[in-house]
Amino acid sequence: MSGPPSGGSWGPPGSILKGAPPGRGEGEPHLLPGGGQHLSALWKPPGWVVTAEYEAEDEGGEGVCRPPFAAEEALEGTVQGVAASDPGALQAPCCLQAWVGQHLGPRHPVALDASAQHGLLHRLDRDTSGPLAWASSFRGYLLARLEFSLRRVRKEYVCLCDGHVPSSPRFLAAPLEAVRSPDGLKRSVVSASGAGALTELRGAAGLLGPGGTAASAVRVRLHSGRMHQIRAHLGREGHPLLGDVLYGGSGPAWCPRLFLHSRRLALDARGGGGGALDVACPLPSDLGAALTAVQPVGGPGRALLLRLSRGGDTGVIELHGSRMCQEGRSPVRISERLEVVNE
Repeated sequence: MSGPPSGGSWGPPGSILKGAPPGRGEGEPHLLPGGGQHLSALWKPPGWVVTAEYEAEDEGGEGVCRPPFAAEEALEGTVQGVAASDPGALQAPCCLQAWVGQHLGPRHPVALDASAQHGLLHRLDRDTSGPLAWASSFRGYLLARLEFSLRRVRKEYVCLCDGHVPSSPRFLAAPLEAVRSPDGLKRSVVSASGAGALTELRGAAGLLGPGGTAASAVRVRLHSGRMHQIRAHLGREGHPLLGDVLYGGSGPAWCPRLFLHSRRLALDARGGGGGALDVACPLPSDLGAALTAVQPVGGPGRALLLRLSRGGDTGVIELHGSRMCQEGRSPVRISERLEVVNE
């Protein structure tokens, strides 16, 4: 996927939109500032699910997902002992489609149309927070869907994981296959018969948690969107995310949930009149509070923690990155990317 110009945004210099720090009201979805006529970004709080029939281009899954498969992925791990395919779960107060229809439907017909996924363009896992692209019109929906299909959407994340991750930027390209584990939950595993997946680790900073436990803050960019892609790839590397029990991660008391946050989302559909979107969203308060429990290891860790705690754009913190990675460009074309790392 081609990134934006070297300035880092598809708008004028400095036009990246800073989503309001989700403080007050961060437990409820809301429109982030800066939306256009056809495209906007919604704040997705942790605990809210997106269950839809569409090609999901995010870390929640990819490919044509139809209920109950999509529902199982989104609701995975929510309540132990309760079937994820329980039809009642789709009517829960924390279903994002229901919120969109109720709050945005009166002014935007697309928000009431299930065949257009209520205008929602992708998914995030249940416990992942961050911006979601939402089309406020059918025109915006169709044009933005094209951008997702062509992989011309920029998706960046920040996570905390177990152990010290090497700081040098690199690509993880192990193919992933969605399977059902013995406990009945869906998860992704590395498999030669799996679908191609490409995760870019743009930099990592070493941390120490309470008791001297090793951890890392990692900046991630997705170039594909398999189910639980970030979680599966880092888990396979021996660095599962904090709070991610499904993939072998620890659940320390100071980390309230899965520490995975979508910090930037950008796409450009202006060629067809659909508008552009470039939103940076700082950490919510629960993850921000978790950072106060860790100490940095060295200068890079200190700098990254400072930026995260202040709600800054972590994209300006490059940890031993090459110029190509700093400019947000992959060193290979899409057709070649899956051969970058031989795992």
